[in-house]
Amino acid sequence: MYNMELKKLGYSDQIYEILRQRIVTLSLPPGRKIDIGKLSREFNVSATPIREALKRLVERGLVRYRKDTGYWVVPLTDKDVQDIFVLRKVLETFALNESIHSIRLWEIEGLLKDSRQLLAGDVSESELRKIFDEMDELLHYRLIVGRCKNEFLKTFYTIMNDYIAIVRHLNERIMAAIEEHVEILEALKRGDLEAAKVSLARHLDSSAQACRPLPRSVEEWEVALEEVSIKKKEV
Repeated sequence: MYNMELKKLGYSDQIYEILRQRIVTLSLPPGRKIDIGKLSREFNVSATPIREALKRLVERGLVRYRKDTGYWVVPLTDKDVQDIFVLRKVLETFALNESIHSIRLWEIEGLLKDSRQLLAGDVSESELRKIFDEMDELLHYRLIVGRCKNEFLKTFYTIMNDYIAIVRHLNERIMAAIEEHVEILEALKRGDLEAAKVSLARHLDSSAQACRPLPRSVEEWEVALEEVSIKKKEV
């Protein structure tokens, strides 16, 4: 019985992470109803570990539960996206006041080198998306926010981080964003706090503008995501 329970918990953990990744990468778009029966067949498990995973996603704010209709991916509106960027700009520019003194020179130079390699166009479209996502999280979450000493700020930002990951996939301005990262990193390398904050704020504003307008229904989301997929295949 004990081993069976451990196995069940293992399934729940794996399903939770798979579904979380699908949501933040828009494979499960905002507003989509989650079909427990379909997931049960896909993962070849009972509904129990799936419900356990979904309850955790509800607690994390990525899924909503309606007593009459079940589980749904949290919807996302233009206002939600703009609110996220407003908070990001406040939190990240404030965090930079402290973290600029804690980010090591070799970390800045490493990110600069990697960013310039991406700008040189040495990777495929699919690799570019994956590498950019990792570098974007490293710069904004691990360094700018992670190195500040305000634990409340870091906790609040961590709560938002899944939404930030979703928003990251709402636009395809990757090369422009990398160029803006380079500008931020060069200011950090010089130790120029004000220039870094100005570049950071401008970068977040540009990213916010690139996310509008959003689809208004699940059907529109799926059409938009299919168009993005087709464009990637044509590149």
